[in-house]
Parts: sequence; C-alpha cells; structure tokens
Amino acid sequence: MGRKLVSVQPTITSVWLSEQPFDSGVEPIMLKTTEFERKFNFKFDESIFVSEKFKHNFGHEERFKEEWELIESYLKNPIHDKLVICFIDDQVGYGLFARKDIEMSEVIGIYSGEVVKRKDQRDMNRYGMGIDQKYGIDSSDVGGITRFI
Repeated sequence: MGRKLVSVQPTITSVWLSEQPFDSGVEPIMLKTTEFERKFNFKFDESIFVSEKFKHNFGHEERFKEEWELIESYLKNPIHDKLVICFIDDQVGYGLFARKDIEMSEVIGIYSGEVVKRKDQRDMNRYGMGIDQKYGIDSSDVGGITRFI
C-alpha cells in the first residue's frame, strides 16, 4: 500500500512583473499565472506534496511546530502582492524584489519544483536548489516565484 500524499497550496492567480530593473520607476503589470507560464515557459505550481503522516507529525512535533505554523500561514495568506519579478539584465535575467515591506515573520514563498537526484552541485541548472548531496529541487519546468530568488 502506497503512502497517501496531501497537496497543500496557496491560491495564487496573478503575479507582478516588470520588464525594467526594479529601481527604474516603471510601474509593474499584473499577469495572470497562465500568462506568466507562457512568458517563462514553465508551469506555475507552488503545491507541496507531503504524506498525511508527515503533515501530522510535522505539525504536532514541538520542534517543528513554529516552522509548520509559518508554512500554514503562508499557504493561507501568500504575500505575492508584496513581490514583483523584475528584469535585471541580459546576463542575470529576472529576479524577485519586494514591492512593499515584508514583516520578519512572513514567508516569502516555498521553493517548489521537481525533486531530482544529482551527482553534485554542477548537475543543477540555474533554477535548481540543493537539498543535500543526493537530491535537489529543479524549478526549470514547474515551480513558483521563488525560482527567481
């Protein structure tokens, strides 16, 4: 019998975007996530899949309680309206910036993507984040706004 996975995800329907650098004074535009997907050629998905057992244990173990509360807070109230993705330059591409003040306790986002095996850090592409020596998260084809950090 396989483990049952639970999807937890924020409800995000649009993203702020500017084709100019952050400090250019140009107002960003709001793109629906479907338009955003077409522009950047990837699937916008900030879902997290966890086992029911993990979710229960993570949410109830005292040592993880604070982290889980932050994750749940983000999932219920994502702060995407405070963020903007701006063009930086031809070498870097785009980056994530704050449009409004972000409180210390607010979660910017959860780095999402496909969990992949890797031999070493060189195997990760420019939208990759290492988990450990064996695995990483690849946001090339699917992920959220945190791929622009």
